[in-house]
Amino acid sequence: DYLKTVNEFKEIGHYYTVNISCPNTQDGEPFVDQKNLDALLSALDKVKQESKPVYIKMAADLELDEINIIVDACLKHKIDGLVLTNLTKPSMSDEYLKEELTFDKGALSGLPVQRISTEVVRHVYQRTRGKITIIGVGGVFSADDAYEKITSGANLIELITSMIFEGPQVVGEINRGLVELLKKDGFSSIEAAVGSRNPLL
Repeated sequence: DYLKTVNEFKEIGHYYTVNISCPNTQDGEPFVDQKNLDALLSALDKVKQESKPVYIKMAADLELDEINIIVDACLKHKIDGLVLTNLTKPSMSDEYLKEELTFDKGALSGLPVQRISTEVVRHVYQRTRGKITIIGVGGVFSADDAYEKITSGANLIELITSMIFEGPQVVGEINRGLVELLKKDGFSSIEAAVGSRNPLL
């Protein structure tokens, strides 16, 4: 399915996002397994176009060793970047759920994934030494939220929940707020701020 989609959309869009984090498959999340992941990335090597970047979208609720397996494989196969992260499972976000909303299936976006995704951004930035593009996503409602992910190591930001609840103007509001935050910290660009609060060890 992944390879078919890559071929079908080769003339559409500016980059591919390969979502390996969807649990709605017969065997759960099969690409956490190193062998399966390597097979997928090897197959992508044969069909991806140099002119169109490929990003791998990771789950939020992985153990550090699972994250490292995915990150190291992406570096090995020269994947262009990582989208961090997909949704979080309800069991990881109890503090955001009212009792009448608890459930066993599905996943949560927005605020429940904010902290988790930022922690993953911080870890992956350290693991990759800042050498791979990171798209930070999850719980971005304000310029402060976006800036936290940027200064943790994200090069780019994605959002959707805040657009649903606040409207498309939130993008402009965040951008204007980022300009002020950059000025406050003495940065001339977002690029200069990437990872500034997560110095490489």
